[in-house]
Amino acid sequence: MSRSANALFHYTSSLDNLKGIIANGFEHRPPVEEELPLRGFIKSIFYKFPGLISHQFKWEVVCFCDIPLSNIGEHIGQYGKYCIAMDKEWGMHKGVTPIRYVHYDTPDLQDDQFMKSIEYKKSHIEGNYNNMIDMIAQMLIDTNQIDSFGKNDLDVLPKKIQLILSHLNIELSSLLEHMFTSGGYLRSYTGQWKDRQTGQISERLFYEEREWRSLKRNPNQGNLTFKLSDIKALFVQTENDRNLLVESLMNKSKQLEITDENHARHKIFLIDPLLDIV
Repeated sequence: MSRSANALFHYTSSLDNLKGIIANGFEHRPPVEEELPLRGFIKSIFYKFPGLISHQFKWEVVCFCDIPLSNIGEHIGQYGKYCIAMDKEWGMHKGVTPIRYVHYDTPDLQDDQFMKSIEYKKSHIEGNYNNMIDMIAQMLIDTNQIDSFGKNDLDVLPKKIQLILSHLNIELSSLLEHMFTSGGYLRSYTGQWKDRQTGQISERLFYEEREWRSLKRNPNQGNLTFKLSDIKALFVQTENDRNLLVESLMNKSKQLEITDENHARHKIFLIDPLLDIV
């Protein structure tokens, strides 16, 4: 038996959510704030200053899994019994990719390696500053290591030093953005989880979720769109749900390239009877 399904499943808690996906595509949304098991990079000059280093991140994502239906019981207990299953080739073409699970002793996440740059508050780059030189200068000002910094400080430098710093800024800014994006495809191997049914907090093995993820990499990136042929299956709970979902599909028949209502209806299954036989 295969340990992964040949589809990407997106589970949700209501029919309305499923209808929203049909109408608008998959929207990138911030997940619950998650903490990566990063050590803190003790060699960084900014490590000893509280507030400059953070381990919590909120990337805008769309999440899928490829857990076979035969093993999905616990997963749907947390995420819901409504589901849209997409063709894996569609997902890969759209940039959906398996994420990497990491832990406290993952070698390239220790000390000053791999992800040091993304640990600095990203607001320094996105919100207020245009380059790495400004960002680092502001960090030094915030920690009382220098009293000020401005364009005049650069203008007094030799022209060749200014040119070197200019190109260094471009390279470092690109590297920082790449490293921050890479962090969006990481998740803790285990972590604290609030049960969506009971509200109880427990340690959860996130590795078993077999997550695939689409990451919103720029503000202009749109929703993940699809056609009916990209949908492998839709799962609902009642026959009335099925009828309502067919209506939603037909309302978007042009965009979804649906030529026959029966083709849409045959994609929809009741999930409980299906789970009983797998």
